[in-house]
Amino acid sequence: MRKLLLILILTFSFQSWTKADDISDFQIEGMSIGDSALDFFSKSEILEGRVNYYKSKKYTPVELTPSFLKTYSDFSFSYKTNDKKYIIERMSGIIDYRNKDIKNCLKQVDEVANEISEVFEGAATKSDKYEKIFWGVDKTGKSKYTLINFTFGSGDNVVVACYDFSEESTYSDNLNVEAKTGTFENFLNNEAYK
Repeated sequence: MRKLLLILILTFSFQSWTKADDISDFQIEGMSIGDSALDFFSKSEILEGRVNYYKSKKYTPVELTPSFLKTYSDFSFSYKTNDKKYIIERMSGIIDYRNKDIKNCLKQVDEVANEISEVFEGAATKSDKYEKIFWGVDKTGKSKYTLINFTFGSGDNVVVACYDFSEESTYSDNLNVEAKTGTFENFLNNEAYK
């Protein structure tokens, strides 16, 4: 009974996801890959939310804390820098774990991944859960993240991750549910930080 209650709570608390055939069917707070950010945010909100953490300027990342979020504390996305329609190529919903037990964050990775498995059943391949050092923002090697990745044949993917940042880092521990196109994934792997 307790397990059923937990499943019901998670189902209603994270998303009202339905079966998805591709990445554009997946939503975070009603937003999907391929949507125009202008459908959800004003141009001034987008411009004010821009951050600069890629060395390459091919894509522009944006971090926002919109009041309409129900599940997540923050929302971020990236769009091609010269795209006047601000089409979302990468998006993530973030739950802040700054003052929470990181073990619960790690547990939520599994719980959310199980829900996503049902959504993408047969459409995406699920990885095993694994841990990596997060060199991108912390050169000490003490920050790490634990993730499960869902990959589509197109190269698009959805990732559920728990970020456990070191004391030396300026970042906060968080649970992150992220969706991105294969094109954006290629950018991250080959251009973003070079």
